[in-house]
Amino acid sequence: MLSTFLQKTIRIYKSNRLLFLINTLGLSIGMASFIILILWVTKEKSYNTFLKNDSVYQVVTNYTVNGGVRSARSTSLPLIRAMGPGVAGVEAVAYTKPVSGGLIKAAGKQARSNGRYASADIFRIFPQPFLLGTADVALTDLSAIVISSSLAERLYGKDWRTQSENNVLALNQKEYMVKGVFESFPEHSTFSSDFFIPMEKDTNEHIGSYNYETYIKLNEKASAANVVNSINKKIAGLSAVSILLQPFRDIHLYSNFNNGKVDGGRILYVRLFMVAAFFLLGMGCINFMNLYIASSFKRTKELSVKRLIGAGRGTLVWQLISEAYITVFISVVLSLLFTFLLLPFINEYLSENLHFPIQSWQFWLFILGVFMVTGLLASVYPALRLTSFSPLSVLKSHQGAKIGGIGVTKILFTLQFFISIFLIYIAFTTNRQVRYLLDKDLGYNKENIIGKKLSPDEVQKIDLLKQELAGKSFVTSETFSSSNLISGTPMTGDVAWTGKTPADSVRFAVLYTDKDFVKTFKVKLLTGNAGAEFGADLPVVINKKAAKIMGGEVAILNKTINVFGNNCRVTGIADDFNFTSLYNPIDPLIIADYPSEADYIFIRPVPGREADAIAYLEKLGRNDSGKQESYFWVKDSLDTLYQDEANLGRRSFLFSIVCILIAMSGFLGLVNFSIIKRMREMGIRKVFGSSQQQMLLLIFKDFLQCIVIAVLIAIPVSYMFLNNWLDKFPYRIYLHPVSFLIPLVCMGFIIFLVVLFYSFRLEKINPIHVLKE
Repeated sequence: MLSTFLQKTIRIYKSNRLLFLINTLGLSIGMASFIILILWVTKEKSYNTFLKNDSVYQVVTNYTVNGGVRSARSTSLPLIRAMGPGVAGVEAVAYTKPVSGGLIKAAGKQARSNGRYASADIFRIFPQPFLLGTADVALTDLSAIVISSSLAERLYGKDWRTQSENNVLALNQKEYMVKGVFESFPEHSTFSSDFFIPMEKDTNEHIGSYNYETYIKLNEKASAANVVNSINKKIAGLSAVSILLQPFRDIHLYSNFNNGKVDGGRILYVRLFMVAAFFLLGMGCINFMNLYIASSFKRTKELSVKRLIGAGRGTLVWQLISEAYITVFISVVLSLLFTFLLLPFINEYLSENLHFPIQSWQFWLFILGVFMVTGLLASVYPALRLTSFSPLSVLKSHQGAKIGGIGVTKILFTLQFFISIFLIYIAFTTNRQVRYLLDKDLGYNKENIIGKKLSPDEVQKIDLLKQELAGKSFVTSETFSSSNLISGTPMTGDVAWTGKTPADSVRFAVLYTDKDFVKTFKVKLLTGNAGAEFGADLPVVINKKAAKIMGGEVAILNKTINVFGNNCRVTGIADDFNFTSLYNPIDPLIIADYPSEADYIFIRPVPGREADAIAYLEKLGRNDSGKQESYFWVKDSLDTLYQDEANLGRRSFLFSIVCILIAMSGFLGLVNFSIIKRMREMGIRKVFGSSQQQMLLLIFKDFLQCIVIAVLIAIPVSYMFLNNWLDKFPYRIYLHPVSFLIPLVCMGFIIFLVVLFYSFRLEKINPIHVLKE
């Protein structure tokens, strides 16, 4: 019985090869897109889920900067001390900061790693299992170090368990005793470290220096809101700042803040593409239904005969559903094949790291669910529609059943085009915004500058390095800086000048450099020249915005100001430039000639001698493998800041193309269905003299109306969504009519090609043959 059924099904498919091919490919493409998007959404939602409870929070510091509230995922040591003792509900507080220079040497090997200073309770917050040693005594000794299992394997090989414990490691010219090896943090975690060493004792840090990532673990019965209120009451007498607690699980998806409150983040993209995934699957199902009905239209007489000789409607419905499930099964297999083959290219194009979870039983259970639900959605409506007619009326007519009532499919067709147009607008606008950010004038020349983070040992040799570089023929200029001009600089309110009022709460960014900073980055000076501006004792250059706050350029030039308790003389004023990402507006800035606080070296090489400059920087940061780059191009680093936005545009572009393909195949299916239904009518109209244009308008009028409705809905919805998204950028493009016309012109051209194809088909209609059928 099963073999007979399969033979009949194959025979039916052979009689409609083209529609079967379009149907199968359309559904498989929609399902492959759905699977890929769900894999990405699952990856995004898996971040920070490795902790067994939800009682861990990150401390976020809210502080006022020049009239607005900003939020930092770090805080200061004096504030941290006020968070633990005496605050009800707090079980543990741990704080960390990065270790400068991560070149670890041991057993004749060396490896560059990312490590952290950490307070003693770090493993109470993040209870990573210890494979050697114990967490209780891991960080009690200032000469102790605990390393991850991945770092242990890099240093000691696969036999690290017998070699690593109580071994000595060298880091930044200091020796540490290995007191334990902990299980490496998972890949999808916003917090990770290759090693921890005890936090350095420092009791004199300024309360406005936010240098520490801080995490709090609450008791099971504690309320985060009550703990926040208690902490803010305690720190009210110390500083004007306040804190909030963000659940550790939310950090990755809810990374943005606005006016001191969480304001979305990547969750926006997750929700958007989650909806897009189900819409793509839905579009594939809609097309399947339309094309399945169209391919089965000629079988209405066959089904009527079966009804008359005793077959029940339920039997016929089951037959049609079974046939549809075979097509769905083939589509599922093809979609899995497409997903497996396309993932490497998608990972490269989107800079992602998605894996095909072939060994995950949850994944295969998910695929089984998709198969069952998709088959049900795609087959039930056509089966019920095709068996809803009266057998006698079908057999009496000469054209089969008049399966009208495609209003539902027209509504769904409109939805298809709405989604396609919406995603096209997202792709078009995000690409424009990213291009605007990449091409914007930052106030300095970012081209052809190479940078490197200095190790503590290299910081001590800055004078020697500068003398060495002065004799290199491949160097145009070089400078040292405390900031990479990407991640920002410390902000402080500890700045005083003549005329400052007690109520003035302005905060300034402080950048420590040397006298060649302005020359190397080609920052525009509004007064004097670059070298002369740093000639005095404790000289500083301020930007135009800082000068305006301090009374104006004339009033403050060559005057003394106080920064962190040190008297400094303003010897120059620079034009405003972006010294952090374009997500932030330009802040008032103080540039101090104090290279001993520098963390980075920057070289502007002679054009054509870039390889020599790279070789020099690589020599400074040489590691054991010789493969890890120890340098970065400033322009490339700035470009990576907008990777999320660029990937949003790329994802939107890819899946808008998929939407267009599915929508157009649905368009073809509906038009083809309509022509098949009205073939006799077209023949009669042609006999009575109707022109080809009149018949085309008759066929396409309803569909073009659906497309126009989709456009009219998509434009305002897209405008509101994109305008809201663009508002998070201080520097943004503005939407204008051309932004919405260009994508419509492209889609209109594709629709024109479809109309042109069917115009040739209608021209070939022979009324005599049609009316004889």
